[in-house]
Amino acid sequence: MSYNIAFDTSHNPRGRLDENFIQLTKLLNINNFRCTKLFEPLITQKLLKSYDILVFACPDFSQIILQEILEIKNWIAKEGGNLLLLSHAGGDRGRKTNLSELSEQFGVLFENNQVLDAEHNYGWENLPVTSEIVFDHLITRGIKEICFRAGCSLNIIGEAQAVILSNSSSQPSKTPLISASKLGQGRIVCCGSYEIFRDGIKGGFRFPSHPSLALNIFNWLISDEEVLIKAQAPVVTSEKEVQINNNVVITPMKEGKIEFTEIHRDPEDIEAELGALKEKLKSENKILNYLEGKLKSGELEQVKYQSLKANYDSKITQINKRIKYLQFGLKKLQSNN
Repeated sequence: MSYNIAFDTSHNPRGRLDENFIQLTKLLNINNFRCTKLFEPLITQKLLKSYDILVFACPDFSQIILQEILEIKNWIAKEGGNLLLLSHAGGDRGRKTNLSELSEQFGVLFENNQVLDAEHNYGWENLPVTSEIVFDHLITRGIKEICFRAGCSLNIIGEAQAVILSNSSSQPSKTPLISASKLGQGRIVCCGSYEIFRDGIKGGFRFPSHPSLALNIFNWLISDEEVLIKAQAPVVTSEKEVQINNNVVITPMKEGKIEFTEIHRDPEDIEAELGALKEKLKSENKILNYLEGKLKSGELEQVKYQSLKANYDSKITQINKRIKYLQFGLKKLQSNN
């Protein structure tokens, strides 16, 4: 059985199948994936029915419109579609795009920054080499380190899980670089660097672990396996660590339905993120109030209002979940100190 991957080409991607993703395409094609270009003026749920995975390989000077975002989200939630989002140094601001407006539907934002590391790198500080594997995850199976070439970091605002972080020596430090999340029967992976899969460059696809990482990502997207690999039972070594297959993995703090897995973070960083999230929450609520005013004045049709409201309600729900999660984690970290 082969799986169909649609690589979007209608939003001017920097990663292109027949130009700089040739080796990635060859790898996928010999591993039961079929890669095709998707060039359509409007990406719809109906159009995506033919595909198992949709890839945005770093849109450049192009915007994904709201209707496309909602259509893609419905395809993932209701039909089990899967999504891979790749960005670049500078994030949306640097690329003049709005990839974060799509990714935030799944609890992730691409930061407008560049991850650098003057200590652990592949020759230059913009080629940081990280071995910060947070979870024993299918995406990181067999991966000891990656070169995060010319990439931005992620800000997790929902229920996504960071599977690879930057080093403590990096700027920014200990921050998510690759995340995995689920919505309905579908799966989503976000990565701040499209260049890790690019041909012919130092720290790109030729970096030893990158072909395996690529295959792991695409296999996880179409897999039914759980996020955590449970090949053997962990042996507890301390209150905060377990040993799994000779790798030290962080044990999450859990209480009821809340499970805090970011115990590597500094409480000050969490407080800063909480402050930013609360400001974003105020902003989203202001937009909702503005839209409601437009509806009441007759400047906005009911159908359009409901569509926009559903989108912002989803954002607000994700932000509130993230705030609750971080508040729980901060309380636990402070009580342990």
